[in-house]
Amino acid sequence: MPLALSPKSCVYRKAALEALNKNNISWRISFSSHSYSGIIAAVRAGIGITLLPKKMIPKDLAIVASSKLPNLQDSQISLLKSTNKNSATRTSNPPCQFK
Repeated sequence: MPLALSPKSCVYRKAALEALNKNNISWRISFSSHSYSGIIAAVRAGIGITLLPKKMIPKDLAIVASSKLPNLQDSQISLLKSTNKNSATRTSNPPCQFK
């Protein structure tokens, strides 16, 4: 099974590979990129399949529904920020305006 995944530090990559290995499904990394756009381009080009949250799947791509693929556990991702007063990291700032 050809896969288009992010590099080793990606939580989705880890979940996909663990599930495939646990179910004795052969796989190979056919494309790897830190870029979401790069992964999507690889999938669109037919280089491999990928694993994404449903909300991140572009409308022109289909979800692979196969009894041969294992179910995956739910993932949770948290966004953490510093409590410092740096205005660049405050999420309540209005968008930048250019004059």
